[in-house]
Formats: sequence, C-alpha cells, structure tokens
Amino acid sequence: MPGPHIYGTLHPEILCLTPVALPHGGFVYQVSLSGDGHFAATAGVDSTGRLWELAPRAPPKLAREIHFEDRVMRAVFSPDNRWVAFASWDRTAALLDLRPPATSSPVVLRGHVGRILVAGFSPDSQWLATAGEDYGVPTRPAQHPSFCADTSSRWPI
Repeated sequence: MPGPHIYGTLHPEILCLTPVALPHGGFVYQVSLSGDGHFAATAGVDSTGRLWELAPRAPPKLAREIHFEDRVMRAVFSPDNRWVAFASWDRTAALLDLRPPATSSPVVLRGHVGRILVAGFSPDSQWLATAGEDYGVPTRPAQHPSFCADTSSRWPI
C-alpha cells in the first residue's frame, strides 16, 4: 500500500494495528496527528498540504487540500487542536482554523525570503514560528495571524 500510513489502536489493552493509506501525488515529508485524534495532516512533494478527518472503523476522509507553488515540508497541529499549519518551499506558510465549520479560507503567511523548512507552535498555542533558509524566524500570534502577515516580526537567530 503506497503512501503514508496511519495505524489505529483497536483496543486500549491490546495493541492491534491496521494500516490506512493517505494518498498523495508523490512522497510525503511529514504526517502529523491532532492531539484529539480527529485529524491527520500530510505535507507532500506534490505541493499540497492535506487535512484528513479520522473516524473509528472508517477510512480517512480528505477534509481540506491546500495548494502551494512548491513542495510542502511540514504539517503541524497546535497543542489546543484549533490550528493546523503547513510550511512550504514557496516561502509561505498556511494556517487553517479547525473549529467548526472548518470551511474558512487558509490564512497565508508571507515574510520569508528563502524556503521554509520547519514550523512549530508554542505550548500554549498562542504563537506559530517558522524557520528556513533565510536564517529568520517570523513569529506570529496564532490567534490573529493576519496581524503579522508581513516581515515586521522577523528576528534573526
């Protein structure tokens, strides 16, 4: 079965794993699971970030797909399960709000002059940090990402 796999535990006392494929149009750089177990996110060489709904005894359902201009390197969930962020080589990151209804457009975060390689949330889910080939770390308040969607919050490391 090609592609990344999700393995679900069927019984808490006995670890019995069944693989479930999450197809992409090429290899996948990262698979992340939300802390509440309701979603998986994948970052692929096919320039897409994908959000999958997970349910017991059902195959994963593609919930959202975000298209970038270059490969997507990271898919990360915030610790409070409100956000998923995707980081791309196209020098952008995209932030999706997972609160119902999860139909809002992603917030596209710009500011890097080089490819983005990593992204991560603060433990309190209030901040998203991205880093890449430009040696900068734009940090943005996750609760209001559009307030800092430019380079005004860049600090070199």
